[in-house]
Amino acid sequence: MESYSQTSAPPQDPLVQQILIASETGNVSLIKTLFTQFLADNSSPHLELIQPALNIAASNKQSSVCSYLLDQGLEIDYVVIKAALHGASTDVLGVLLDYGWDINKSLGPTHGYVLTMRFVFLAFLTQTCAEQVM
Repeated sequence: MESYSQTSAPPQDPLVQQILIASETGNVSLIKTLFTQFLADNSSPHLELIQPALNIAASNKQSSVCSYLLDQGLEIDYVVIKAALHGASTDVLGVLLDYGWDINKSLGPTHGYVLTMRFVFLAFLTQTCAEQVM
């Protein structure tokens, strides 16, 4: 399985590295501060530098971080979906759906939508059954 952690990220600007670490731990208030600083420090900020933070947050079940980063304009791409499935968090999957993830869209030539549906269905089914047992 692939790992989505800040330690596997390529060498980056220290500010970006701090955002990646905060995404892994779920520190939304710190991410807001760092993201504001990132925008202020860059006359034309490249959000793709921050994109790995969304992958890390999705993999580490940090739904509030995912929401914030999506609010800032980061995109839901194949890697984010894969990270979310790896993290197996119904909250993160729900956030991605809320922000426009088309669950019927193919994940690529080897991961068609049927596989996606299976993982998402199982995750939501597991959550629903757990809630009914309680």
